[in-house]
Amino acid sequence: MSLRAWTIGAILILNAVRFIATDRSPPGFYVDEAVGAAHALCLGETGKDLFGNAFPLFSAGLGAGYYTAPYLYGEALWTRIFGVSTAAFRTFPAFITCLTVVFIFLWVRKKEDEETALAAALLASVSPWVFQFSRIAWDPPVSACFIVLGLYAFESLKWRFHWVLGALAFGLASLAYPGTRILTFPLVLLLPGLGWKKKSYSMAILCIILAPVFWRTLVDPRFTARAEMLVLWSSHPMSPLHDSGVLEILWSAIQNFLSHLSPDFLMLSGDRNLRHSTGAVGMMSPVEYLLLVGGALSGSIMMIRKRTLPSEGIRFIMAGAILGILPSALTWESVPHSLRAIAAWPFFVVLAALTYRKLIRSAPLVRPAFLFICLGFAIFLGNAYFLDWTSRSEAWFQTENNTLGLSYSRLVSGEASCEDITKEIDLGPFRTLK
Repeated sequence: MSLRAWTIGAILILNAVRFIATDRSPPGFYVDEAVGAAHALCLGETGKDLFGNAFPLFSAGLGAGYYTAPYLYGEALWTRIFGVSTAAFRTFPAFITCLTVVFIFLWVRKKEDEETALAAALLASVSPWVFQFSRIAWDPPVSACFIVLGLYAFESLKWRFHWVLGALAFGLASLAYPGTRILTFPLVLLLPGLGWKKKSYSMAILCIILAPVFWRTLVDPRFTARAEMLVLWSSHPMSPLHDSGVLEILWSAIQNFLSHLSPDFLMLSGDRNLRHSTGAVGMMSPVEYLLLVGGALSGSIMMIRKRTLPSEGIRFIMAGAILGILPSALTWESVPHSLRAIAAWPFFVVLAALTYRKLIRSAPLVRPAFLFICLGFAIFLGNAYFLDWTSRSEAWFQTENNTLGLSYSRLVSGEASCEDITKEIDLGPFRTLK
């Protein structure tokens, strides 16, 4: 077998692992997963969410958060086909993540070549950042998928209306996860190879898709309550910067941003939240991190020597990584926060793959070593995830003993119907159930 065939086989096997034992690892069914699952169940059965809203774009959850239409309707369709078990709900984001890897491959192949695209797909397949969030039933992986689909569509210049699909995908990404709304408009403006006329039309499509978001923000103060509490300039008493000036807030944002680039976060121990990271490794594989560091150093030396900037395409991917971190860097809670920065990982993977391409041109023997090291790390990550982390993280994946928190288990067991729970919610969604 050729090295290409081995690489393709490795990518297929590594992505198949995402679907293994999702009912046991993560342990339990976290309250955010359970409430979203209950919303999706009721939407599939009655066309209404737990609060009785017919075909909603947003459904309320705990902690002033909202579940979004791309995720809820996707789960509703998926579980109508595959059942309503914990595993069924968690395999939907696993499937979405596999699609994201496919779109990364297609996007990079359009931009560069197949070998670089396979390297990017392999790096995504062994990434702890990607694996961790592909097995939890929530919205953010859907947003990352639509971002990469949009990038691929915008790159497909031979399609007559490629930019329409790109704008639609970016719009759905913005609906699927609030933090993504910081990215999509700037990404459209920065897209290389797209004329200003098509960029303007794309921005218009984005605005149309997000019109319900803008309207809900104006008429419902609760809709943005969580975001307003978490931003650095929040006046919320829990915010450490609620009495700070502009310069202090700016300096805190810079520190937060840099914390997402630290070796501790990216390579050694990752996110402190055990839902977001195993703690045994960083958010990246060591090979991805070293490729990024090596690429940054060699690129900086080249810029100094030749007094030139990186190509427009590389500048765009770097901008995407920066923009992907911003939703987390502009908040004060639990930073660095890998979930809020989930849109950054596709850009990091592609940057690392581009460094790999440069490396193999001068050192072809790197090819088999790259595959071997990626597979070795995948084995290490699987051992850390399925054994040690699964036993340590049980307390992080529990539900809550109230009307919303127990709605999923009561629906699945037949103890209550969607209509019953909607009536109970009118009496108080957070009241404790005996």
